[in-house]
Amino acid sequence: MEYFVHSSTNLTFISSRDNWAKTTSFIKNVKVYIGAPASPDAAGTGYVDADTLANYAAEAQSKYSSFGGVMMWDADTAYSK
Repeated sequence: MEYFVHSSTNLTFISSRDNWAKTTSFIKNVKVYIGAPASPDAAGTGYVDADTLANYAAEAQSKYSSFGGVMMWDADTAYSK
């Protein structure tokens, strides 16, 4: 599962996915990940700076036992500038 970070985000979506992971998923110990663009160029919207993303991840880790971490897409665009 992935959660696409948006600048106005809260962790409500992860909360619903945490519930899904614990009650519905057929995969035992399934994990929920925050999915985020690695740079402003990696997506039309949804990019947040590293500090904001780290805060989201820390909050998710403290609140949701199914939280597995953060994945980023188009990471090469983060280094292309």
